[in-house]
Amino acid sequence: MTTSAFRPVAAWRDMACGTFFCGFALVGLVSVVNSPALMNSLGQG
Repeated sequence: MTTSAFRPVAAWRDMACGTFFCGFALVGLVSVVNSPALMNSLGQG
């Protein structure tokens, strides 16, 4: 088999990994925004 047969599978895997990490980052962002202690400390440098 050639490597071109595996390209669609690799593309779907890359998309799934990207979606997973974006979701993980979104959970972290929501956690920071909903925590007053973390939001207050952001601008204090």
